[in-house]
Amino acid sequence: MEINDILKDGNLDETVAFLSCYVPMLFSNSNIKPKVNMRKIDKLIDAGPENYLDSVCIKACKALWKKNIFALDSIKYHNDTYLIFDKLDEENNKIFNEKINENSQNYFQNLGKANYFGIRVNNCLSKTQEEIENEFYNLIADFKMQDVQRGFLNEKTFLMNICNCEKVEGIKEYTENAPKIVFDEEKMEKSFKEYLIETGYDKFYIEDEHRIYLSDYYYKSHQNYLNI
Repeated sequence: MEINDILKDGNLDETVAFLSCYVPMLFSNSNIKPKVNMRKIDKLIDAGPENYLDSVCIKACKALWKKNIFALDSIKYHNDTYLIFDKLDEENNKIFNEKINENSQNYFQNLGKANYFGIRVNNCLSKTQEEIENEFYNLIADFKMQDVQRGFLNEKTFLMNICNCEKVEGIKEYTENAPKIVFDEEKMEKSFKEYLIETGYDKFYIEDEHRIYLSDYYYKSHQNYLNI
C-alpha cells in the first residue's frame, strides 16, 4: 500500500494520527472553520503557509519550523488571533509552562474540547500588521530547537500501516469493546529490510532509533536537530 493511500484512508495509529486529523472548530459560536488539513502538512510547508495560516502568523511560524515546532492552525476570534501549537518536547513544554504562568494573556492552554495550547495576540484591530507579526515572533523567541515530534513510524507500525501486516483483535458479538488493530508477524511475506527497500523507505530509516520517517522533510528536520 502506498503512503498516499494510507493518508487518504486515515488508517494510522496515534503515532502519526496528526496526518489524518482536522483541527476541529474551537468555538461553537464561530463560523470560522480551521484552515489546516493535517493530511496536507507537507504541502503547507512546501507550497507556502500563507495558503493555510493567517498572514500575521507566518513570520513566527517560519521561525518555529526551523526549531521543528509545528503550528496546527491560526484562528481569529473577535479581536484576537490565536496560533495553535502541535507537540512540544520536554524542554519546550517546560518553557511554555513557565511562560503561561508569567503571562496567561498571550499564552493559552486547555482551549476547546481537545485542550489546544499556543499563543495569542489580543486587540488586533488596534494594531498594524507589522506590530502583530512582531508580537507573535517575540512570543516564540525563547523556544528551543527540538527533535521532530511527528512524521515517523516505528518498525511495527511501518509493517502494519505500509505493508499490511496487521490483524484485528477484540471482535466479539454483542460486545461494547471496540476492535483493536495489532501487528501480525504471520502476514510478513518478506523481511523487514526487503519491505523497506520495496517501498522506498530504506533511505528514511534510522535503525538505532527504530524510526522510519514519512518523508524527506521530516528526515532532514531530524538530522538538523542532531547537528545542532
